[in-house]
Amino acid sequence: MDYETPQFSNLPNFRKLDGTRLYRSSRPDKLSVRDLDKFWSLGLKSVIDLRSMREYPAASGTKLLDDYFIPISVFPKKRPGGGQPVINYNAYSKRGMTQGGITSKVPQYPGFQSHFMVDLVSAEYGWAVFRRAGILVKLYLVLLYVFDAIFRTNVFIRSLVRYVINADGLHGQYKDILVYASAKVYTGEYQSHVGVIMTLALIAGADNCPVLICCAYGKDRTGVIVALILRLLGRTQHYIAEDYAKSEAEMITLEAELSSTIRQYSLCTTFSTAKYETMIQLMEFIDDRYGCIQQYLEMIGIDDKMQRQIVQNLTATSGFQTAYPRRQSVVPLYR
Repeated sequence: MDYETPQFSNLPNFRKLDGTRLYRSSRPDKLSVRDLDKFWSLGLKSVIDLRSMREYPAASGTKLLDDYFIPISVFPKKRPGGGQPVINYNAYSKRGMTQGGITSKVPQYPGFQSHFMVDLVSAEYGWAVFRRAGILVKLYLVLLYVFDAIFRTNVFIRSLVRYVINADGLHGQYKDILVYASAKVYTGEYQSHVGVIMTLALIAGADNCPVLICCAYGKDRTGVIVALILRLLGRTQHYIAEDYAKSEAEMITLEAELSSTIRQYSLCTTFSTAKYETMIQLMEFIDDRYGCIQQYLEMIGIDDKMQRQIVQNLTATSGFQTAYPRRQSVVPLYR
């Protein structure tokens, strides 16, 4: 039986997925001191944050969680001559950086948990979207990219959204995340976005579960990853879409921030929604294009053994911790 899920004053869109050791939420940057004990009672071994290394430090909030969950940047590095990617772990402490392969092995710091930072929508994703634009739009976007580089502006990404991403709406962006994560990972050059792979590889590590998956609003990036996991756990499309749609009501609390983001990047209005039908379409897209979730995951490099490990890690029972340790000699991520 699941423990009762606590409620937080400053963690919108938080919930536990029934029968699992998986939680989802918006960004935990604003957790209050009072909330921390409740957060710790969840027994989490890690937080997987799907924001970029630029996005996280720029976000508002006291980030009290950094005192107990060490921020660790997780990023890919190609192997000479191609092959499977190497995943680098860069912990923001005096202990330095640890390197490993596409496995569950990560740095272990006794007394602390891990706050993994995985850039799900990286620059490689943006360039992949750019490549499907028409020739005239491409030329225009290249000029804007040069303009941004010279004057340190941000017009390229806004125009990419306006002329390419908005055309397919929110559902199109979700498909893009899946498609560009399933492209050929490495040949002689870095050429694809591997955020989905890295996220699932982390969850395959028994030392990383129970786990909270989060992003800015806990709706889009989190929604896609959670949908993949729930499908792997055998949940129905209806269950997954209903859970996803719960985020729409939660956006009321985040309306001001979300509206600001939509204006900043010139996103169309669908990006403020979390409709049941949007997730149903994404699940149907996976089945139509790849056959099933297992075949999709196999194709991107999450083999059967790793899939079984993910299922085991997220459905096993575990004990709960009740008190915070104290972090020592750790440099905050944003310094």
